[in-house]
Amino acid sequence: MGQNSFNNRQTLLHLFLIPEIGPVTVIKIIKGVYKTRHPEFFNIELSDIISAPDNLDLFCIYNFSASDFIKKCELTEKISNNLVVYLKDKEYLLKERELIEKHKINVLTILDQEYPDILRQIHQPPIILYAKGEAFVPNAKRLAIVGSRRADSYAQDVVNTLVPVLVSNNWEIVSGGALGVDTMAHKATVKSKGKTIVVLGSGFLNFYPESNKELFENIIFNGGIIVSPFSLNTPPDKGTFPARNRIISGLSHGCVVVRAAQKSGALVTAHCALDQGRQVFSVPGSVHDDLSAGCHALIQEGAKLVHTPRDILEEFGEFYFTQNNFLQETKVSINNMGNNIGKKDNCDQIINILNTPATIDNICEQTGLTLEDVYKRLFDLEIEGKVHQDFSGLWEKV
Repeated sequence: MGQNSFNNRQTLLHLFLIPEIGPVTVIKIIKGVYKTRHPEFFNIELSDIISAPDNLDLFCIYNFSASDFIKKCELTEKISNNLVVYLKDKEYLLKERELIEKHKINVLTILDQEYPDILRQIHQPPIILYAKGEAFVPNAKRLAIVGSRRADSYAQDVVNTLVPVLVSNNWEIVSGGALGVDTMAHKATVKSKGKTIVVLGSGFLNFYPESNKELFENIIFNGGIIVSPFSLNTPPDKGTFPARNRIISGLSHGCVVVRAAQKSGALVTAHCALDQGRQVFSVPGSVHDDLSAGCHALIQEGAKLVHTPRDILEEFGEFYFTQNNFLQETKVSINNMGNNIGKKDNCDQIINILNTPATIDNICEQTGLTLEDVYKRLFDLEIEGKVHQDFSGLWEKV
């Protein structure tokens, strides 16, 4: 890392820690400093600066006066005066850096190549992301799955139906680490050997809920990521969760709401997704259930109703399986007649089981097949018109 890049990261962290200094102000400072050094650029985009980080040296702002911030960065007098005062005090910055190193936490700034580009495109993206676990994969496909903390067995069946298929199509699952649907989505992704991303509603040293500490550790161990847009000691409160929800949807190409009351955090995430130009999906439920009211309201507003995983994948121009899986399945059916016969026997067995509606887990238990194999058989049978999935998520014979 060059000296300029190191200075920029430390300066951005310092700016991030200053009270009442948000993304809009920081981006004005970045552009103002860049144009000071490169006056030939009249209109400069953040992407131009990111592609040439050594042409920016934010460290110079420690020598700025209030009038410099006003003239060069087009800031107000009040903000400029506050900046001068807080930039002279580096004690909070040094303490935060010590904690970052002690707890082995990664810090991503909005100027870093590793910062998710899809998040950088939203209105007022976070300047800093604290992270633990694997690095973000560039251009990865990500889908948010959110819902009520009071989620029930119906929500669990829905999650168990959607997640394995999404993972098999290389989708990463994003959620908020809360109890209920969030936890279900994270656990189902890990079980399916997929990658899941937790966005905390607090700082890393005050993570919430504490009961999910083991889950978070398991997610990191299995190649997932835990991120927070808050300084390390930030406690969870009513103001942090809406901000967290913006990041969940901002990291994702779409948002699936599984269970939600008429007023809920899940609906906040869904509306953030709409504002950010993301696709919103909603799973219906009983008209007598208050946890379906929010989902039904989203459908009335134009969210796509989710009946099967295909409803999500088709929206992104995909099918149940990747091309490689499809070709592999075709090859097996042509070149290995023994396996093909076994496949037919398993399909017959599944049809017999579905004389009574059953969940995916029921089918796996009774057939002894893996989750992936059961999905493949059900897909074939559904294409043939022999089985279908009802509105509650149960599979049954047609």
